[in-house]
Amino acid sequence: MEPNQEYPEIALDRNVEELLALYLKLKPSLLLKKSLSECFQQRLLKLEELKEIYLPQLGNVKFLSAAYFDDHHSFQRYQDIPERYFIKGCNNFYFLSHEWETIFDPDPSGKQFKRFKAYLAKSEIEDVPRTGYWYDFSCSPQRDTDGNRTPEEEIEFTSILKIMHILTTLSLVVVIYSENYLSRTWCCAEWIMATSISPVFDPAELPFPFGNLIKFSQLAILITYLKLNEDFAREFMEGQDLAVMAFINSALASVVATTTATYEDDKRFLQDVLHRHFWYHTRFIGLRTEFLMALRLFEKYPEDLIRSLFAQFLYYTRDPYLHWTQTASFAYETMIRSEPDPFNELTFHGRWIEVTSFSDPSALRDPQ
Repeated sequence: MEPNQEYPEIALDRNVEELLALYLKLKPSLLLKKSLSECFQQRLLKLEELKEIYLPQLGNVKFLSAAYFDDHHSFQRYQDIPERYFIKGCNNFYFLSHEWETIFDPDPSGKQFKRFKAYLAKSEIEDVPRTGYWYDFSCSPQRDTDGNRTPEEEIEFTSILKIMHILTTLSLVVVIYSENYLSRTWCCAEWIMATSISPVFDPAELPFPFGNLIKFSQLAILITYLKLNEDFAREFMEGQDLAVMAFINSALASVVATTTATYEDDKRFLQDVLHRHFWYHTRFIGLRTEFLMALRLFEKYPEDLIRSLFAQFLYYTRDPYLHWTQTASFAYETMIRSEPDPFNELTFHGRWIEVTSFSDPSALRDPQ
């Protein structure tokens, strides 16, 4: 801690109270054009548009079929699963987000499989034959005991890596939540990018982040708005995204920096993917739609719950001082260039990866 810097606990409490005061001051002056149900509907429509855009890329992704869970008692390695248990061209996607318990097997004890199978038994899933379940260990080529993949497996793995962010955005993300879940880089990134979350707890009594009442993106945009000066706030409501996105970049960097990855290179890769996910996909859904959803949700919540949500955000970003709201981070290749680079030239473990993205600038306008 720097000299004369207040303790993190004191800074967190002070900033939470300041955010709550700013929100309560803002609340009476708001003239919200959309109801919460209208915001939800707009969000669903934009996600359906994204799904249509990305169908060609998603069409070749292998998902586990429902039959796999009928015939097995554990998640098996992708290369060991017979082809008949995979399905392509799904209508419904489930993405299983989970911690890896060991470097070669994420679920050696079978606990994750049992918890998800119990979740499935309680779920009412429509169109079961066209529903797929994506679990990385079972749906993408894994390294052998020497840490290698064949050249063919590397090509297949890279093709999946290009659209991982799309899977989390367009799927129902089933979070198999454990005590260390958010401390893991991939888990944290998947949680942030998810637009629809259904948690499964391990152990059952663990509290889920934000109580699953609001999304990270919605709180990040609201907090940024509250901390911006009046000119920036007005420009944001008039459709200018640059300033808000620059501060959110800083929040994302703060989050990723405090997580743990088996391979350190993953952190830089996922920080870039998160930025570009927000720049292309969250903006496509609508930054102002997400902002209005946060405000409409807050209308339903008592002050103590709002205070708790602010406190959790500061805790999960590991930044009780709100440093990220004081440091704008611009990305030249996406935010400054007139023709944005759609996720090109990211590196993953020393290799160039072209991550698939839809980036039609004309589509990135919030409906008024």
